[in-house]
Amino acid sequence: MDAACGVRANGELAAAIPRSLTHGECEPFRATSPPPPIFVEEVSQVLAETGLPPDRLKLEVTETTLMQDADAQVNILRKLRDIGVGVAIDDFGTGYSSLSYLQRFPIDSLKIDRSFVAHDYADNSWEIVRMIIALARDKRVLAVAEGVEAAGQHSRLCEMGCDLAQGYLYAQPLEADMAERMLA
Repeated sequence: MDAACGVRANGELAAAIPRSLTHGECEPFRATSPPPPIFVEEVSQVLAETGLPPDRLKLEVTETTLMQDADAQVNILRKLRDIGVGVAIDDFGTGYSSLSYLQRFPIDSLKIDRSFVAHDYADNSWEIVRMIIALARDKRVLAVAEGVEAAGQHSRLCEMGCDLAQGYLYAQPLEADMAERMLA
């Protein structure tokens, strides 16, 4: 996380990256197990050491991870939000979350799992995508589609009102120096 935040805090690169492009692109910490109790303090320390503004950091946590000791997760997410860090639920739609818990999680975005976007355009997976977008809108969070690889997928997501998308259609994962050159 130190290295990712340091890259993001790097003056010209951080200033050059539009906020809409940074959403979901920087994955300094991908929780696959519940974080330790001191996690929020560690995040605060890394932000202070690197100089990265908290609103430029988005942490992604999988839906399944959130359901492990959900009450404790809610408290951690609230503390992260209190210090200004964003949180996205990653791979949404593939886990076993309870919609009643989803209402309690203080999150900024739902990342629609690529498995729903990758299917043929006639597939009923697109109805699931439509429902997730509606759920995100109802919760007043961003809907982000993962794994967009074709113009047809992009068009369909735009028609459905998806807020953001990421995938090889736009760019493959880049090292910091390559992203800097691309944005120059």
